[in-house]
Amino acid sequence: MKKQIALSFKSVTILLIFLSSVVACSGPQAEDLANSTENGSFNDQSSGGGSEEVGVGPENPGEGDDPTPTAPTTPEIRTARWEGVSGGRAWTIFTYQTLKDYTPALFTLAPRDVASFCPNYSNLDEYERRDFWVYLISAMAYFESGFDPSTDYREAFNDSHGNPVISK
Repeated sequence: MKKQIALSFKSVTILLIFLSSVVACSGPQAEDLANSTENGSFNDQSSGGGSEEVGVGPENPGEGDDPTPTAPTTPEIRTARWEGVSGGRAWTIFTYQTLKDYTPALFTLAPRDVASFCPNYSNLDEYERRDFWVYLISAMAYFESGFDPSTDYREAFNDSHGNPVISK
C-alpha cells in the first residue's frame, strides 16, 4: 500500500532548505520576476514542452549552412505546478514571499553540490533562482499531497516527546 505524506506549504518551504541537495533540476528560467513578485502577478505560461525545432543544417551535407544545432531563442518558462489548482496563485505568492523573507541568501549563494542537480544554476540570476525554488517546492508538494490542503497522514512513529507525528 502506498503511503502519502502531506505537509503545509510553509513546512515544505522550510524543509526545502535542508533537502536542496537531493532534488533534480532541469534549469527552469524566468523572464522578470522582480516586478511580478512585488505586485503578485506572475507569468501564466505553462511548461508545456517547447515546440520550437532545433536547426539541423542542410539536407545535403557540405552545402549551405553549418550543420551545428542551434539553441531555441526563447528560454523555457516554468510556472509553479499548482497554478492550475484552485488557490494555486495564492500558494505561489505565499511561497515567493516566504522564500524572500526567510531565505534571502538562497538566491545569492549556491548549494555546495548544486552542479550535480542543476548544472545551469550558477548562470541563473536572482529572479531565475527564485523561480527555480518555487517550481521545485510546487513539484515536491504534488508528491506530498497532490495539492490537496486537507490531506494529512499519521506517521508510524512518535516525536522525541512521545507524541504522534501528523503531517498536514
